[in-house]
Amino acid sequence: MPRPDPSPDSNPPRAATRPWLSVCVAVGPKELLSRLLATLDSASSQSDGRTEIVIKTAGNHLIDEIQEYRDSHANMLTKVHTGPDMGTYDAFNICVASATGQYILFLGCGDRLADSSVVSDLQRGSESLGIPDVIYGHVILSDGRREGSKTFSTDCFLGRRLRFPWRNPCHSQGLLYKATWLARNPFRTNIGPLADLVHTYQHRIFEHAKWIERPIAIFRTDGVSYTMDVASLKARLRGVHANCENFPFASGWKLLSSAVYLTRFAFHRFGVLR
Repeated sequence: MPRPDPSPDSNPPRAATRPWLSVCVAVGPKELLSRLLATLDSASSQSDGRTEIVIKTAGNHLIDEIQEYRDSHANMLTKVHTGPDMGTYDAFNICVASATGQYILFLGCGDRLADSSVVSDLQRGSESLGIPDVIYGHVILSDGRREGSKTFSTDCFLGRRLRFPWRNPCHSQGLLYKATWLARNPFRTNIGPLADLVHTYQHRIFEHAKWIERPIAIFRTDGVSYTMDVASLKARLRGVHANCENFPFASGWKLLSSAVYLTRFAFHRFGVLR
């Protein structure tokens, strides 16, 4: 579908050097302002000012509040896109098309950069790693009540466990993509909310991303990606089944994946898993 163009005055130019990191944020039609502000504040509070924020909001959801935030943070380069999209990863692709940072990071509403030194530390780290196409680091999981209780397991990413089509070795909030690489390898937009899973295996991110030993982001586990109902089950299975095509014996993996997800769904329904 054609990409919606922002109105001529929606992204006014600002005098700034090229940002090192573009933080791309997709705002769904039901997102709360408080969660979005937490994400934006974590980017605007970076000690290294070479950060930009690129926002794609569904339709015009929260657009007045987003514009007010941008106007009150005039030193932060902020780009805003409105209009229709085909879901989260189409929104991210739209963000990428206008991002000017050397690297790109994706955050959902409520997710945050781990601390105010993330960008400065990552810039130094990327130089020591030879400016790789992808960088990966720790993701802290938060349920909104406590933080730092655990980090996303990286066993698969670091080669210490078998990989399965439904198991993502890389948490997307901990991945930084070089903008030029991602422009050549965009996310698929026809497979639902697990497009990052398919993207990871399609391009075998876990084989060529460079690891950096520091927390990158805090991921909120109480968002829509953790919802367990029939609609979300079908959407996730669509992505997992697409990912099975990246494995040998795809048909067998699809059957096994369906069994795993249906079992999880039944356990959630009967209160065995929370």
